[in-house]
Amino acid sequence: MKKTYFTSILLSLVRISLPLTLDMERQKQLTRPDSSYFLVHKIKRAKSVSKMLEIMPSQPSSEVVFAALNVCGKEKDLNTALSLLECNKSVVSEAAIALVISIAGRCGDYRKAVGLLRCNNPSIASYHSCLAACSKAGAWVECLEVYQGMPELHQTTLSANIVLSSMAKANRGMEALDMFQQIKNPNNDSRLRTLCALIGMNDLEAARQFQMKYGPQDTRMLDRLTSAYAKACNWTIVKELNAQRHSITAPKLEGANIPSTFQPWHLLPKFGKGKQSFWKIGNYQDFIVALRPNRNPSQNGIKLILLEPVRNEAVACSK
Repeated sequence: MKKTYFTSILLSLVRISLPLTLDMERQKQLTRPDSSYFLVHKIKRAKSVSKMLEIMPSQPSSEVVFAALNVCGKEKDLNTALSLLECNKSVVSEAAIALVISIAGRCGDYRKAVGLLRCNNPSIASYHSCLAACSKAGAWVECLEVYQGMPELHQTTLSANIVLSSMAKANRGMEALDMFQQIKNPNNDSRLRTLCALIGMNDLEAARQFQMKYGPQDTRMLDRLTSAYAKACNWTIVKELNAQRHSITAPKLEGANIPSTFQPWHLLPKFGKGKQSFWKIGNYQDFIVALRPNRNPSQNGIKLILLEPVRNEAVACSK
């Protein structure tokens, strides 16, 4: 009986002391110099992070604030991030400001991103985050204004490509062409995004002239232009572009002359019905060369078959 009585008293004392011990441990963790590690790896809610900073006995360091903002970014909680930025202005770093601008871009609030950029002394990372936010929202006018407001030292090819991407999304071909001509050192991405902007405004002739002038050997530009002409059903130009691409990618063998041609599938003559049907593409000696798609061709492929002209039976096939 006495043993049971003392056991119950001991358990009661444990229940009282355990919360106190945990609270003291929590206070120790808050005052430790590696609090940022605790915030990043232990707390996953932006609201909890905000409350944690409020009860800290001293002003949090810039590393702790950055870690807290990183948690807000993972949750896309812009309001909490702005609140943390406002309450800790004295310790926030340029990287933290760039991170909040990036969070605004992820949340689709490009106006807030532009406002944060103008209210602070921006770094190149802040400029790039703001450009990315405007580009993601398709706000090419604001994106161009931010780029033009950058110091000339920060106006790199990377930042110009972000502006070109926003113009391509908005199908602003002429503006993208003017922007491209102002870039000092354009790269392949610059040319491709300008081409996409010209294609987006349905000026395929201007797009082809741009490709011939700036990217005659760029296969990505050729593929994008070929796809655009195929959608417009201009098979003559498609054939020319395929021949141009073949001359770039084909192996350079001495004396080799392999002709190539392009033919839309629906224009191939079809013979037979059901599983025995085939689409004729030519003749080889006494055989008919034809195509026979499997069920679900995108996964199972298409067969190239040789048929005897009399019996129309496949004597050889391969995928």
